Amino acid sequence: MRNAQNVRALANSVHQVPQQAEWHKPISGRYKCNIDASFSPTPNKVGIGMCIRHAQGMFVSATTEWFEPILDVDVSEALGMLSALRWIDELQLRDMDIEMDFKRVVDGLYSNRTYTSDLGAIL
Repeated sequence: MRNAQNVRALANSVHQVPQQAEWHKPISGRYKCNIDASFSPTPNKVGIGMCIRHAQGMFVSATTEWFEPILDVDVSEALGMLSALRWIDELQLRDMDIEMDFKRVVDGLYSNRTYTSDLGAIL
């Protein structure tokens, strides 16, 4: 009986692996910047990765940044977006599409909602 409970508990704890994401190029004449955050508890840091490609999908530029200490996911992703916008401005690139996988930050940009949090200060 105990083995069955262990197997059932293990089966319930298995997380489904997400499908491979597919990159879609921007329309002709535009660039795309992909942004993502990673969290490293051991050094207590948040890493932000940014990569720009042009309309044919060829690499243009990439960079990373690190923040410490680890922050909330939504705040970290929003800081990643802010870092990317500053970096894009420094590169003097225009006609840029920005893509990230954190829906709450993306929705926050298009929302009329007023945030009373660190996320709101960044957005």
